[in-house]
Amino acid sequence: MSLLNIQDDVKCQKVASLSTPVNEICTMDIEDHSAFSGLTESTATTKNIALLFLKMKAQHCLSDTTVQAIADDFSNLCYVNSLIAKERIGSLCTTYSLPHNAVVAFSDAADSGCWMSAMTELNTDFKCSAYYNRSFPYVPPNEYKFSDDCNNDDSFQYISVIETLKAVLKNDDILTQILNPEACADGHLQSFRDGTLYKSHPIFSQTDYGIQIVLYSDEFEIVNPLEPHKKKHKVMAFYFTLGFLHKGT
Repeated sequence: MSLLNIQDDVKCQKVASLSTPVNEICTMDIEDHSAFSGLTESTATTKNIALLFLKMKAQHCLSDTTVQAIADDFSNLCYVNSLIAKERIGSLCTTYSLPHNAVVAFSDAADSGCWMSAMTELNTDFKCSAYYNRSFPYVPPNEYKFSDDCNNDDSFQYISVIETLKAVLKNDDILTQILNPEACADGHLQSFRDGTLYKSHPIFSQTDYGIQIVLYSDEFEIVNPLEPHKKKHKVMAFYFTLGFLHKGT
């Protein structure tokens, strides 16, 4: 039995226990959020879910398809949990003879509307990308054409280092690390800052708060590198890290 069938069975069983027509709920599309359109959107919930998706992709290297599958499973879980909570609230209200309007109010409070509202903005990769660009520090790439005498029409993408630094330095934690550099241990080489070249540098030898930019370059294949097509689709990438960040950052 597939995971989707298991999820549908769970939903049907729970709905049946609530005396709701099974067919109506089983055919409900979890992605249809029209029933939640009247709820107030929780900005904090949406932002934290978006950060979770970004962490899955950037830190754990999960594909968009995998992230979407995880989000769908969480949506199903929230839906079923909401039904269970409503049933228990209804039972407690009946036990204590609370009025009907109290039952409705408590049920609405227990609803998983925050998640559903957030997923309205984040239920596709396109919507996620738009939300990231709108809500988080984002520096777009600029395309430049190579200019030479051979009529070369190739281009490259460049993300401004200056604009990236401006976005990074808005983070209070990063700024604190610049203003409180790690102390160097005499007689120990812990980083390049302990070397004689760095200590004699005309800029870094004169200031304690310099921004150290460490440049790297890498070549990588963007397609499956099968012979004899190996090296035909290789891309050169240049990137940088910041040398003043504390260990573990």
